Amino acid sequence: ALKPGGWLELQELEGYPYCDDGTMPNDDPLLQYYQCVRDAFEAMGSNIAMPHQLRPILEAAGFVNIRCIVKKAPIGPWAQDMTLRVVGMYCREAVRDLIPAMTAKLFPQQLKFSAVESEVMAAGARKTLSDMSRHRYLPIHFWTAQKPE
Repeated sequence: ALKPGGWLELQELEGYPYCDDGTMPNDDPLLQYYQCVRDAFEAMGSNIAMPHQLRPILEAAGFVNIRCIVKKAPIGPWAQDMTLRVVGMYCREAVRDLIPAMTAKLFPQQLKFSAVESEVMAAGARKTLSDMSRHRYLPIHFWTAQKPE
């Protein structure tokens, strides 16, 4: 529903980890896990990167005054800021809870992984969640747009 003045507010978590300081190498198990998640969603016709691609969709729907602010949700309590450490603890636990749910259906059905392959990938991702030397985060996109009268 639109807010007064025709304003729309969206909060969208981008389901892919990023790192700004080089502490997440290409062979990072969590990164590899999310690459498989991305591939599985793409096989179903979905795009986990959609949150940063909403501007043209909002424009096509007739919205104006479109703005996006991106915040970083740390995966784990590695941030210096105390508030972001708490956010990071919750984010890490959410990711930890999500791993088995994604692995159980997506990997075997969409990627044709065996049960063993799926569990090995999930175990590696879960294990590396405790490594606070890797400064991974998930972007959260806060979109606002206005529908002209």
